[in-house]
Amino acid sequence: MAGRMPRCLVFALTLLSCASPNRAPEILLAAGAENAPGIETVLVLPLNVDTQLPEFLIDAADEIRDSVHRRFEQEGRQVKTLGLAAAYAAWKEARDGTSGEGTAERAAARLAAAHRVDAVVFADLEVVPATFNYGKTARWDGRAETVEITIEGKPEVRNSSIRMKGNTRGLSLETHVFGPQGEPLFRKRVPIELVDRIRMRGWKYWVELRPDLCADERVLDQSVGAALSPFLPAPPPRDVKDAR
Repeated sequence: MAGRMPRCLVFALTLLSCASPNRAPEILLAAGAENAPGIETVLVLPLNVDTQLPEFLIDAADEIRDSVHRRFEQEGRQVKTLGLAAAYAAWKEARDGTSGEGTAERAAARLAAAHRVDAVVFADLEVVPATFNYGKTARWDGRAETVEITIEGKPEVRNSSIRMKGNTRGLSLETHVFGPQGEPLFRKRVPIELVDRIRMRGWKYWVELRPDLCADERVLDQSVGAALSPFLPAPPPRDVKDAR
């Protein structure tokens, strides 16, 4: 697992992917799936069933799964849960002996039958590059957020007139919902917040984890609500202030 080790800031833009960081990822919504009609019971799995989370995201993953659980209950759905070991065993069984394609669908179908639910919910936290180009605004997955820049020895200087070009990291949440036969019902990816802040000392620059990463429950709940809409109705807006 990754630790809290500072990383050097890269002062040249690197190739990310074909998707633009300025554009929100596409949403998959099956025909007739809006507002989840006929979905009465769901199985919510632990986050990142098939990938190991960095250590600094483990607590956040638990908070987000609890928030997903609450969101379905708020809409009157019955929620069942499964431990990580059992969820991974189901994933591994569905993957073994195959190329890996369709693993999620096969695992969802088996879990839906075993637990007698109408839908199975997978979710993943992902740390992705967030680009900033001669400025202080980092962009990823369609979101723009101000990078916190602190000059050591001058704590009063935050987000000053400094302009930089490079990459930091953003945190995103992707949700997948499958029906009882493993058919994809919904997929959506939403940005949550920046992972890093930038520290400066003289001409040296480095990136380090924000100490308040995922500390605001309101931000997490808002992100979960967005990541499940319009499969579930959009929750009422909450007052979430950007402290950066």
